Formats: sequence, C-alpha cells, structure tokens
Amino acid sequence: MMWITALIAVACLAIGAVLGLVYASRLGNSPSRVQELEARIRELKNEQDGYRANVSEHFNTTAELVQQMSDNYREVYRHLALGARDLCSPDVAGKLPPPEDGIIIEDAPKDYAARQGPDQRGALSEEFGISPITPGTPGNSVTPGSPNAADAPASPQKSEAD
Repeated sequence: MMWITALIAVACLAIGAVLGLVYASRLGNSPSRVQELEARIRELKNEQDGYRANVSEHFNTTAELVQQMSDNYREVYRHLALGARDLCSPDVAGKLPPPEDGIIIEDAPKDYAARQGPDQRGALSEEFGISPITPGTPGNSVTPGSPNAADAPASPQKSEAD
C-alpha cells in the first residue's frame, strides 16, 4: 500500500515537471522575444524623440509668428497714428501717443501676485505660503527668522495696560 502511494507521488511529480516545462516554454522567454521587445522599446523611444522635436519646432514657429504679429500690429498702429495726425483734428490726434515711440504698455498685466513690501516673499518663491512645523506644538507656526516670518500676520501683543 505504501509503494502505491509512493508510485502516485512520483507520477504526479513527473507530470508536474512536464507541465511546468511546457508552460515555461510557452511564456516566450526566448532570446528572440527579448530582442523583439528591445527593438520595440527603441522604436517607441525614436517616436518620442521625433514627437519632442516636432513640439519644439511648433513652439519655435509659434513664437516667430507671434513676434511677426506684434511687429505688424505696431506697424498698423504707426500707420493709424500718422494718419490721425495728418488727417484728423489736433484734439483727436493728441489722444494717441506719438507714432515714433511705438506702443508702450506702462502697467502690463501680471500672472503672479505682486509683493506688498520689499521684505515679503513673492508668490513665485518656493517658500511662499509654507510654514514650518514646530515640534511639540500642534498645527503650523511661524518662527522668527524663518523664510515665512515676513509673510505671517503680526500677532497681537499685549500692552502693559491690559
């Protein structure tokens, strides 16, 4: 009886080994599969490099076209200002800046928050709005001399009259 159990165990082991070898060979770990995958990776990398080059070229062309558009706008403005000076009454022509100076925008719109004082960190600063955590104190707090101390609101101090 014991020998039948041993024989069944050996048969199961042999069947398992054969099935394992068949399964492993079908997984595709062959050198040709590895080479195929490496070639695909190179192909995708080349496609990505080409895409990046196209994006760079696109934005360079866009920058050139915007520059041309700005130059054309200045030229149209100069033409209109000269025409207004020559063809319109002096009060209409006086409302336009002289065409020789071109167009000057004195207060251009900003895409960032301006600083309120020279010691304050601007919104583009890496430390803006970040307060250090003081160990042992719940929540965030600003310590004197820290990068955000200038941004923190002044805490009310008690006077001697209180």
